[in-house]
Amino acid sequence: MKTHLAYPGEEWSWRHFSGLLQQLRFVGPSTNVGALVGHGSIRIAAVGFQEKRPSADELNQMQQFIFEAMQQGALGMSSGLAYAPSCFADVEELAAFDGVYASHLRNEGRMLQDSVGSTRDRAPVRS
Repeated sequence: MKTHLAYPGEEWSWRHFSGLLQQLRFVGPSTNVGALVGHGSIRIAAVGFQEKRPSADELNQMQQFIFEAMQQGALGMSSGLAYAPSCFADVEELAAFDGVYASHLRNEGRMLQDSVGSTRDRAPVRS
């Protein structure tokens, strides 16, 4: 019985979010899974590791990746704002996506209040 998705050095057998979910069903986790797409992954696919704002076309491509993943079962997006390439994203870039948003904050020390504020500012206002 397989008990892992992929070990380091193994090739992943999926190229799309639906493939990840299929692999999860195969492994059979003992808890419920609500999966999020990694901002870093979609940013690398559209922009690379460059420290720059995405162009309109690149942002559109990132939005399409998120949309497709959500159509396949993702709940939204997660970001690790302390790590490249997500650390290059500004609030406008992060706010361009729908769905659930979870974040590893940019700063947890003296800049905690600013970090929480930028994460809060990313949250879309819905009535």
